[in-house]
Amino acid sequence: MNVHRGLGVIVGMALALALAIGPAGGQEPIKLGVVGPHTGPAAYDGLSALVGGQVAAQEINKAGGLLGRQIQIVAADTRGIPAESVSAYKKVVTQDKVVALDCCWFSSSTIATHPTIEELKIPTTNGISFLPDAKQAKLTYLFKFAHTPRLESRFVDYWVHKLGIKRVAFLARNDDWGRAASAAYQGRLKELGGTVLSVDYYTPGEKDFYSYLTKIKALNPEGVNVVDISATAATQVKQMVELGIKAVALGSDGQITDAYIKLAGALAEGTPLVVRYTSTLDTPRNKAFVAGFKAMRNGEEPDQYAQAGYDSIYLQAEAIKRAGSTDPAKIREALLKLEYTSISGSPIRFDQNQQATPKIFVAVVKGGKRVIVQEIDTSGVPY
Repeated sequence: MNVHRGLGVIVGMALALALAIGPAGGQEPIKLGVVGPHTGPAAYDGLSALVGGQVAAQEINKAGGLLGRQIQIVAADTRGIPAESVSAYKKVVTQDKVVALDCCWFSSSTIATHPTIEELKIPTTNGISFLPDAKQAKLTYLFKFAHTPRLESRFVDYWVHKLGIKRVAFLARNDDWGRAASAAYQGRLKELGGTVLSVDYYTPGEKDFYSYLTKIKALNPEGVNVVDISATAATQVKQMVELGIKAVALGSDGQITDAYIKLAGALAEGTPLVVRYTSTLDTPRNKAFVAGFKAMRNGEEPDQYAQAGYDSIYLQAEAIKRAGSTDPAKIREALLKLEYTSISGSPIRFDQNQQATPKIFVAVVKGGKRVIVQEIDTSGVPY
């Protein structure tokens, strides 16, 4: 399926499913929200998280639901715009009456919405956003289980020690995520004796990168690190080749989707990525998840964003079960004590800062698939 042509169909299916996965029998459903970019430039990636959450809800409902009731997923679109994230969050809490949420995908959206999360006091899980930093911002109702920039920066060790790449140019979207990831990579590269040749940030949504890449070409880099969502990263890789740049395209956690591989085509081959999850995990639970996701998304395989949405809904459901209640304060207390194993097999336990530290891996695109090649050593790294 062509990624762009099929996106409108997927949006409609996902949002319809958000309404369909709901009440059965006479009891009111337990409403859980999923707030993220379901349309706009990041729609393909944002919908992965929504569909992942829908698969989780479907599994839970088939197993009998929660507290004798069914789960209903309430989706709200942000288009990836921070101000719209705040509005969407308020809507699902005040109008739709969700008792817990997954929000807000982009770091900038999560930062913008964080004060509202704390004000409305609804437990909110997030397995995608780097920021806000749990050590710098007090989290009370926001629970984060994505890896942080400092943890992800150990991905650079693979560039240096496995690929022999030490001269790197950096190109990233100019938002909280892009700056944080790129800065962390740059810092680690310097620690390992490498050279930061150049650093460029651009406005999210740009499509013409020739001026940046022409400058980069003159520096003769061994690698070019790209921090952006799937479609933009694929465009950059194509333009690198058009300009004759021979450097290795070094990914981030932004190119971990089938969309990147399809849009970049053969140029995606060999791209190293940092991931928490791969659909090839050989466990009964993951096989069921993959089958459920493919059924909802026209044969597409789940990625790390789907894993985050899936685990978010399961975290909320387990907390509700443990609390024996849909009272948000009791759900929050249960999340603090929860021990949950991710679909990836990684333990998720929230510390005193409400941050969980997942396992992360290096994956390389081989034969059109993301193949894990090694676990990233984050021992001793302060998140």
